[in-house]
Amino acid sequence: MEKFDCYPYFENIHARLKELETFKFCRVSDKKTLEELVSSSRTSNAFFCVDDTEDGQIVPAAGGYVERRVYFIWILKKYHSKGTNGMISQNETMNTCREIYRDIVSCLITDRDNQQAGLTYMADRFPFWEIPLMLFPETAGLYFSITVDIPISLCINPGKWK
Repeated sequence: MEKFDCYPYFENIHARLKELETFKFCRVSDKKTLEELVSSSRTSNAFFCVDDTEDGQIVPAAGGYVERRVYFIWILKKYHSKGTNGMISQNETMNTCREIYRDIVSCLITDRDNQQAGLTYMADRFPFWEIPLMLFPETAGLYFSITVDIPISLCINPGKWK
């Protein structure tokens, strides 16, 4: 079974999806600081960030056990808030981010259904959260999560025990 490798998978999506051409690809290792995004915020206006640092868990599933991993993806874009068109610019930016989100989810589902990229056991839910305006001034967007289960064996191996 192919294992899901988060960063190469989303780097590939970033390279293929036309709407992401102007978005900087970033790796996130802490959702509280978003370090690579913050360090790039002066030179870039749009960001496509991936975080694979969420802790996993082992849970029962279909008569066995799986290791469940959650990955977070951020889609953020700056907008012009000044003048009479500030709200229109913000709305257009949010709509762009929502459309990109839907395009990525459709790709994820297609890859899962074709049993590609280690997504065979990906969950059917793709929750998303829109970014509060005060988090990044003049930046709109959202982040979403995907959950991938990896079947594991928890049978006792007598050779490992005294």
